Amino acid sequence: PERMRSAYAATIHPRTRLPTTVVKTACGSPGDSHAHADGPLAVARFSALCGIAVRPDDGALIVCDSSNHCIRLVDLARGSVKTVAGTPGRSGHEDGTHSRFDAPKSAAWLHDGRVAIADMNNHV
Repeated sequence: PERMRSAYAATIHPRTRLPTTVVKTACGSPGDSHAHADGPLAVARFSALCGIAVRPDDGALIVCDSSNHCIRLVDLARGSVKTVAGTPGRSGHEDGTHSRFDAPKSAAWLHDGRVAIADMNNHV
């Protein structure tokens, strides 16, 4: 399949859309605005998607799930979504392996493979 060149996060409906010749919902479900679920793309749920970044080597997406206060990895090749940072539904500020966020808004993959997150309510 052709590699996607761009990806967008919907802010009105919590789902991720990938542009091709037609718009296709990759994961999430419209109307589930206060939900969180990891797993296969068809069952994954989000709340207030805001920022998204594409991993250059394989097209995986890092998504800021703002109202859930966490960062999610959408692996389109494997067909799965998992929370990689933060605690769903619990805001805060903490670095390290038990990181916490308060409304993360944007993400970027850095050249060394790390991810930078703008955490709006923590002002960092």
